[in-house]
Amino acid sequence: SPEIRKNSKMTTTKNSMEGISHTLPFRLILLAVAVTLSLVVNRRLVGNFLPALIYQNVDKKPVEIELARPGDSGDVKSDDPVEDSCPPIIRNAVGVYNSSEDTRKAGFENVLLLVSANSGYREFLLNWEYLAKKHGLKYGIVAMDDNLYKHLGSDHAIISEDKMTNKSTRFRDTEFNAIVCNKKKIMLDLMEKCNTDIVFSDVDNVFIQNPFEHDLGRLIKMQAYDYIYSPNIRAESPRSTFCLVNGTHPEEANTGFYYLSRNSNVIKSISTNVLTNCSKPDNQLDDQSLFWDELRRQHTQRPDSWHHCSAKNGYDAPPKVENKNVSIMGGEQTRLCCLDPYSYHVGRSENYKRNEDLITFHANFVVGKHSKIQLLKSIPSGWNSSFSRAPHPYHYNFVPIVVLLLMQLLLN
Repeated sequence: SPEIRKNSKMTTTKNSMEGISHTLPFRLILLAVAVTLSLVVNRRLVGNFLPALIYQNVDKKPVEIELARPGDSGDVKSDDPVEDSCPPIIRNAVGVYNSSEDTRKAGFENVLLLVSANSGYREFLLNWEYLAKKHGLKYGIVAMDDNLYKHLGSDHAIISEDKMTNKSTRFRDTEFNAIVCNKKKIMLDLMEKCNTDIVFSDVDNVFIQNPFEHDLGRLIKMQAYDYIYSPNIRAESPRSTFCLVNGTHPEEANTGFYYLSRNSNVIKSISTNVLTNCSKPDNQLDDQSLFWDELRRQHTQRPDSWHHCSAKNGYDAPPKVENKNVSIMGGEQTRLCCLDPYSYHVGRSENYKRNEDLITFHANFVVGKHSKIQLLKSIPSGWNSSFSRAPHPYHYNFVPIVVLLLMQLLLN
């Protein structure tokens, strides 16, 4: 009958489809589709796939750092106190340049380039590293949360003792203040344990050119300054800002890129007081405001014990300083110098578009990750587009699970 013939055709078609679905080529095609879809879901296919795999290392034991305490001592001591206290990965980063045969190392033997980040800004860290490596630099990384540390691994970073949020933060919110104050604590601890000067950089402060071959490097090699900082001000032309014209520090400057000498008791004292104020329950200020408030306070107490560089004195050659032996807190005169904001630019104005010889660019004065990325993209060589969509540390952990589940469904 017609009904029987119709049912027979349907059965035959169904059996044919089942036969096709169980053939090896068809299964392989479906498996390839499943793998592709799982990658698309987790990483938009390519993006940062290779950089993420390079840094993924989840089985490493965290290398935690603790704040040094007076009287602390370990059970076993070597002849070198730095060997005992300084984390090996940080100790190996001291010296600024990667190659031991690099002639540019001279003058930076006891200088550590340090950067810190949380997983919310991991794509910024990848971009920062890309540019630093491009200039042949080596550096230490402090991971501010477990997610980022697990992604980087103990052979690439140390982890902060005080774990922070793994999200991106906004200027002066509670979590932002906690992060930036903890960076100051880490910097002081590593300086003490590793007996090294430190150049600290935020991850959104990128090295367009090598700052150690420019003003920053020259000023460090003078061994004349306790603190070299980046002003948060506009510069219409080279060396035109008032800190270089008048030889005086501003009310407040940036703490996202600076050099600190390990021999400066005064700057260490200022930084320690910042940590004390940071920890107060009613504190609503970030480390930058607290640092410069404290610096101005100590400067006011003994103004004759301070010296600031100027374009005419101390920027191109060691400063000629009076009252060199004035004692303050057990040390000599405290010396500061600002980097020329025309070359070491901040995100406050668009003057950088007139300067084709930028050294560094700090994407501050903008709110949010997207705005920072767009600002860095506007700078030639400021942003590597392959890092624009960096994955969250756990993204790839879902790939094998998705693939296995799809295989199971397809082969049943």
